[in-house]
Amino acid sequence: MPLNEKGNIAVWNARTLSKKPSILTGHHKTVSALALSHQPTCHFLCSCSSDNIILWNLMQNGGQPTKGKVLHSHMEPPIYCSFGSDNSEIAVSFPTGLWVFDLKKNSWTKSVEGTCFTIFAFVKRDVLLGVEKNFLKTWHLESKETEIKVSVSTDFSTTLCVYKPNAIIIIGTACGHLYIFDMKYTLIRSIQIWKLVTQQIKCDSSGDGTFHDVKSDSFPIYSLQVFGYENFSNPDVYLLNPIYLLVVTSTCLFILEINNEEIIFYTDFNGYFVFDEIKTQIGLVRSSATACNADYSEVSKNLIC
Repeated sequence: MPLNEKGNIAVWNARTLSKKPSILTGHHKTVSALALSHQPTCHFLCSCSSDNIILWNLMQNGGQPTKGKVLHSHMEPPIYCSFGSDNSEIAVSFPTGLWVFDLKKNSWTKSVEGTCFTIFAFVKRDVLLGVEKNFLKTWHLESKETEIKVSVSTDFSTTLCVYKPNAIIIIGTACGHLYIFDMKYTLIRSIQIWKLVTQQIKCDSSGDGTFHDVKSDSFPIYSLQVFGYENFSNPDVYLLNPIYLLVVTSTCLFILEINNEEIIFYTDFNGYFVFDEIKTQIGLVRSSATACNADYSEVSKNLIC
């Protein structure tokens, strides 16, 4: 996570969170985009600011990297970045365009002007899927053609998840909406997450009189991750091909079974947790990062409060 306006970055090991983080120094301006590489080589980090785009090897020097590789310097502030599915490319978006760096060729090989993807992901090696001005678009890297697929929503899209095993695309928005598309870009489901959470809070607090309604205009969805497991809490129950979605918002984390729109796990960040025998509270979350193992059976979340 970015630490300050000087461009320093803190990196924690999820297995040893009690230890001090590694501090990466290489930027001199605010870091505006970060991306981790994917499994199985998930130890590379791309950090972006208006002074430098840097690639870090987080395994260097025993997990304490002293210097990253500068891929580009002095540009307009980057908006978003992402590794390709095989980690051979890095895409970076700007207010006026989008660039792709080929790690094998060690050079910037592709670019498109006039397209500003605020969020995006690689759906194929040569195809990027992203959101621009509330439209879901594709960018074909080889032909350099962009194509509008569908209108997404009227509110701001904040996160994008492409889950290839079930061939679905999920977009979360700043107002607590989920839009689920198939790979042909047909809308197959629209879910008002903030309403589901309101019902959940009402059920949880029905006996103590502390229920407060949730407002949709203050319920941004920060991250999404689809994953699967065969049973939950009850070993005698087998769920046939369910689609589970882990959702992080500014005020809560929950697991949603998409097919029946049921919340099966819910945690309120305003509630209290006991960690190492210390009672603590998370409070309001400002951002979230996701890590998932190769078969999507385990998901971890880092929260920035």
